[in-house]
Amino acid sequence: MDFRRRFLHRSFNKIYILLLFFSGVLSAESTKNTFKITAPDIAAVLPSVENTLLESYQKIGVDAEIVRLPTIRSLATANNSDWVDAELVRSAELAQNLIDYIMIPIPILSLSMRSYGNNVNQCFSTWESIKSSKVAFLRGFISIKSRLIKHNIEFLEVETNEQALAMLQAHRVDVIIISEKLLPETVRSRLENNKNHCMKELEVIELYHFIRKRHQAIVPQLTQAIKESFTGKVIN
Repeated sequence: MDFRRRFLHRSFNKIYILLLFFSGVLSAESTKNTFKITAPDIAAVLPSVENTLLESYQKIGVDAEIVRLPTIRSLATANNSDWVDAELVRSAELAQNLIDYIMIPIPILSLSMRSYGNNVNQCFSTWESIKSSKVAFLRGFISIKSRLIKHNIEFLEVETNEQALAMLQAHRVDVIIISEKLLPETVRSRLENNKNHCMKELEVIELYHFIRKRHQAIVPQLTQAIKESFTGKVIN
């Protein structure tokens, strides 16, 4: 009887260990198979965009998750890390930087890039009008940076929009360039209620989702799903 009890006890232990092993394997495999989508951390202020994109993936049977990183690091990671499957949103001109990616040709976000001058009489409605000014903008916005370089405009890259606003108020720069949609509500309210600055729209930039070429088999389905999910939802 003791021998049988010991035998059953050992058998139970072996089965338990095997179950733990296979449970870990399945869990790891599940994590491995989850689509990893990198995104600039500032995208956290637009949860509806992230959620709608994840819903688009779910429509075609793909589990996906957003991995937020600093804006410039997000792009570098997307380019240099094999674990990345897609990049949340970038402008069409960034396609030349994301050479291993396919751009889904449906805009999922539309950003109004606006200039905020130091005072009500200092307004900038075009890129050319900023030429003699010192500009600050959020680091990692390559579309803005390329336009400033093109027009030979002096600029400073900052880590947060709050820092850019503080520099404007301290007269360390003449103008800041930001999109209100990417501002925390508290900062947006401060700008809207401040009558000492002149705000003008410079340009509207449309952003697109990028997916790695190794997943090109699902691109037609994903394109259709994104079209259905985002129709009428492009944020202006």
